[in-house]
Amino acid sequence: MNIIGIIASPRKEGNTAWTVNKILEGAKEQGAETQGWYFSDLDIKPCRSCNGCKKGDRGCIMGDDIQKLYSAIEHADALVLGSPVYMGQMSAPTK
Repeated sequence: MNIIGIIASPRKEGNTAWTVNKILEGAKEQGAETQGWYFSDLDIKPCRSCNGCKKGDRGCIMGDDIQKLYSAIEHADALVLGSPVYMGQMSAPTK
């Protein structure tokens, strides 16, 4: 089993990172392959709604790290998404 953990908090030592990492550790102890991704380490640009992703088979034309993340998610059996809660909402990078 391949499990991806995405941490959408800028604080690598914060509660969100701790929680996601503990889940991944537990999965690894049970024999799963795990990967942790920090949004703060990725270059992900906001969508421009250009519809370039819908034209042909090139995918997003922004040329950022989102394609790497999409590929990892596509090949994962499970996804753990961790976001801090600000003002009762998920963090902006999570959206």
